[in-house]
Amino acid sequence: MKNEKPSILSVDEAEIEIVAIATYNTTVKVMAKRNYEGGKSFPWDVVSPYDLFFRWGELAKPEHDNILNKIDYGYVERKANLKLLMNETKFYNSYRSYQSNTHAVILDEDIKDLIKKIEIGDIVHFDGYLVKVISRTQGFQDTTWGGETDITNAGIDLFSSCETFFITNAILYTD
Repeated sequence: MKNEKPSILSVDEAEIEIVAIATYNTTVKVMAKRNYEGGKSFPWDVVSPYDLFFRWGELAKPEHDNILNKIDYGYVERKANLKLLMNETKFYNSYRSYQSNTHAVILDEDIKDLIKKIEIGDIVHFDGYLVKVISRTQGFQDTTWGGETDITNAGIDLFSSCETFFITNAILYTD
């Protein structure tokens, strides 16, 4: 499924600018998904209707599933919240480098439909752009979301980073 490069769009009374920072392509294992369609965080929930928490590399290897699938993933105000198995210290560095909560910027209905079909544990390939999203509403200060290119930009809990990703292509791998 294909989408075009980020641009400027209008959402109700806000002008939204989506600025591409870097190209992005990855194949990941989805560990959590949250739907924000119809949410209260305007305009973010319109531009990014889903958050996807995924892992790749070392953390996506099937031999680690018996340990890593015991992690409890949840969301609080668009931030991933995971309860880790602290006795599994061999994965400490991998937690910081091979997983991310991703705010999925989706402007294509076909891609949104595919995202709706994704289930926990699915393997998905994504192409697109790491982006910065700027909301401009007359009479209010501009608000910026995203813009990071470092996957170790640990958030509140040291173990998760957040990326804002404009998805241009998505492939769901099925058995």
